[in-house]
Amino acid sequence: MFMKSGNGFLKGCLYFWGGLILLGLLAEYAVPLAICSLIGIGAYVLYRRRSNNRSVEDQIELLKARIRQADKDIQQLEETLSEKGPAVYKSRANQVLLELSEIHQDANQFKSYIGDSVYSRIDKKVRSVRATINVQLERLERDSQINIENMEPEEVAPELAQILANIARDHQEIINKIEASDFGNKEELAAIHNLKMEKFQTVLEGYLKIKANPKNYNRSGERLEQARVAIEQFDLELDQVLRELNETDMRDFDISLRILGKDRKE
Repeated sequence: MFMKSGNGFLKGCLYFWGGLILLGLLAEYAVPLAICSLIGIGAYVLYRRRSNNRSVEDQIELLKARIRQADKDIQQLEETLSEKGPAVYKSRANQVLLELSEIHQDANQFKSYIGDSVYSRIDKKVRSVRATINVQLERLERDSQINIENMEPEEVAPELAQILANIARDHQEIINKIEASDFGNKEELAAIHNLKMEKFQTVLEGYLKIKANPKNYNRSGERLEQARVAIEQFDLELDQVLRELNETDMRDFDISLRILGKDRKE
């Protein structure tokens, strides 16, 4: 009994002194470690904050540089149209518009850093320049459209000049022959011929529109080729119609030949 009580007392003493030693160790090492950790975290937060501030400052400096470059590009753009023509102007104008859009986005992103007054000046300048460029681009686009209303078809499509001349000549001859004929259905024949001419005119007008401004239409090359083939085929059809009408004028000729042939045999 006495031995058991003694053992319990010794264990209690060991736990007591062990706890004191552990507390001492914690006080000696854990607290400094905690303090060091707090200092490290604080330093990291401070570093990140300064790093972010440096990043923002760098971005703002980059924005300023882009604005200066955009000013130079805008000045050069005004000279491009007269010196290098509409095509080069359109290409560079689109580049400047993209540049202005990116500047406007960056200015909006850093609005709280650059201030409302600076942002307002950038916003106003970007909107004004973009509007001016867009107006110029629209004017150039209108000027590039060929107005075919006051032009002869041969001016727009010189490659069809000979075919159109043939069709015009055949058309007039066909009308004249129908009117001078003794056909009982010549009004019907004239109506059929005029209907075909109207369809031809529709195809020709479409060809001229696409030829004058091909970029305004889908599959312009393919459709031009289809229309050209149709016009050439129509020219051949008119030639055949004219030959058939001419054959009617040759009936008396054929009869006379047969009569003369019989007379020679007799």
